[in-house]
Amino acid sequence: KKKYIFKKKSDVHHIEQLSETFNFDCSNLIIPTSKDEEKIANSSIDNKFKHIVVFPGGNWKPKIWDTENFNFIIKKINTKYKYVKFILVGSKEEEKMYYEIISKNIPQTNIINLFGMTLTQTAAFMKKSDLFIGNDSGLMHLATACQIKTIALFGPTNDKIYSPWGRKNVVLRTKEDFNYFKNRNKLNKNISYMGSINVKEVYDLIINSNIINAK
Repeated sequence: KKKYIFKKKSDVHHIEQLSETFNFDCSNLIIPTSKDEEKIANSSIDNKFKHIVVFPGGNWKPKIWDTENFNFIIKKINTKYKYVKFILVGSKEEEKMYYEIISKNIPQTNIINLFGMTLTQTAAFMKKSDLFIGNDSGLMHLATACQIKTIALFGPTNDKIYSPWGRKNVVLRTKEDFNYFKNRNKLNKNISYMGSINVKEVYDLIINSNIINAK
């Protein structure tokens, strides 16, 4: 029998804002998954491998990193490290847009295609994975809620508010800070502004995370 009015702030993380407004710790929420969903994930996950979840999409073109960059990194890891598989996530529409590019010249045995799966089925796979890499998005936050280390790519969105929650997670943003994009008169919604994120930077973050080397 209480009414809460949530007013978003521009300099405080969303989790902290929600926790303060509703007087409830929102930092430790979980994603429920069914036994059937977990059984499907268990049947596809091979414990001899490390599993990296990759999300190349997003709901806004300006914050989407070039799909060919993801493909380059996957190929490089696949060539150098034997026991790594990649779980590709997103919607069916995103599968049409990104799958052919991101999976080019990569053995299909090293790819688990989850494009089009439900969020909870995707979460069941994330819970058994080792690392998430992708653009600022709902699936990025799903990964952090599944307690896997997350590397999030940011450009024209505010990482002070929307960064992946948790100390083990990493934000790599464009050379331009959020204020640069905020102060532009108008962003072109048909192009990406993520070009200043270097492929080597992302690759090095993955390798230095010790996720792969630990096996």
